[in-house]
Amino acid sequence: MILTDLVQFINNYFFPTLGMYKIDYYQKGEIIIGGNSYHNDVIILPNKIISNWKRQSYTILTINDLQLIIPERPCFLIVGSGYSGSIPIPEDTQNRLRSLGFELFVGTNRNAMHKYNENFEKKKTIAIFLFTQS
Repeated sequence: MILTDLVQFINNYFFPTLGMYKIDYYQKGEIIIGGNSYHNDVIILPNKIISNWKRQSYTILTINDLQLIIPERPCFLIVGSGYSGSIPIPEDTQNRLRSLGFELFVGTNRNAMHKYNENFEKKKTIAIFLFTQS
């Protein structure tokens, strides 16, 4: 298993997949990606969008919530932490992501949208947008 992880890491490092999706629009409670509207947490990978992803708790983002993206490293990971940035990403989660080879940006969903659109065609980029649930 360790050898498989190493091979995947090397392939991602030397042959990164650049993004296919641009974020068209964001407003509180909605993000439009590639012409499709989303109202819940969403992950943008270079080659697909995951819209049925669920966090363990809607009040925080932990490393356990991110197991789906770990194989994508190394890459630039952008986390939109809600409309006002109110969904916490604990320091230990951020440090663990950095130790795994992720370059990390955390901001409000609007700031994360701009950061993603600036980078997705330049380097391998993953974005996670978190929405609070009412």
